Amino acid sequence: MSDTWSASPIRHEDIDHYADDQRNWAALIPAIKRTKYLVQSTSDLSIHGDAPKCFLLVKEYQQGRPMGSPHRWPRYIAKVGSKKYPIESITEQLITRLGQCLGFPVADSKLCMVGRQVRFLSRYFLREDQALTHGIELFRDDFGTELVDAIAARKSEREFYTFPGPSGICVGSSIGENAAFPWRQGACSTRSSISRFSA
Repeated sequence: MSDTWSASPIRHEDIDHYADDQRNWAALIPAIKRTKYLVQSTSDLSIHGDAPKCFLLVKEYQQGRPMGSPHRWPRYIAKVGSKKYPIESITEQLITRLGQCLGFPVADSKLCMVGRQVRFLSRYFLREDQALTHGIELFRDDFGTELVDAIAARKSEREFYTFPGPSGICVGSSIGENAAFPWRQGACSTRSSISRFSA
């Protein structure tokens, strides 16, 4: 992992779509002051996905640990939910808290206003000798880059990456889409092989 951290302000991310319900989020979600974080790009890290994101070092209290040197500050992956801002980030935090309450091993996270935008901060937990593998990389290994890229180009991930329901019917399947994706014609078996990743 690179140790190149920037004291410059965090980038203001473009928002694709705003959620219908918009409020004064700055009054509802705690902010991290400009002097309390440093920024790093995720370009040299194994962190992928659609949501705009960066790496943050956040100066915050940790029991039994001095806060003086930045290399002691907690590290977070900071994401902006740009598809349905900011409900996407709020939903991710809700899911995280539900997982924690149910006893699942889930990374600590929080919602914060950083650079005047709501961001979902997920505590970074990997060691230097570890790496994250995004789900899309698993699909590329299993189905090939050409197929996965074609699905992404059509923005059809939700329709293709699904799993069979209790009755054996493909959840989320659409008859009309088989014309667009000939490899799916008459087959739920391909979709079933995906279930080990998406279940």
